[in-house]
Amino acid sequence: MKPSLILVSLFALAACADGMPTAMSGGSAEARFVSAVENNGCILNQANTARVLNQAQVTPEQVTEIVTKLAGEGKIETSMGASLRLTTPACS
Repeated sequence: MKPSLILVSLFALAACADGMPTAMSGGSAEARFVSAVENNGCILNQANTARVLNQAQVTPEQVTEIVTKLAGEGKIETSMGASLRLTTPACS
């Protein structure tokens, strides 16, 4: 899982260049992140990382913490190498 976390962090850093307009408000950073990933097909990859971060209003540092926590809870898994897939009820 650790290489995937590194990749997600790199994607997240790249997303910072795009800014983070307000798109989703309320709730914890984790809840906003999960909702944004669910709204983007339950997958987090290089193609949608900027959009997910913008929608969730989270920083790259928060993404790393959230992904680590979700992975520890079994709510996220690696998929297709550099992609992460949520395994929440909405993504079953």
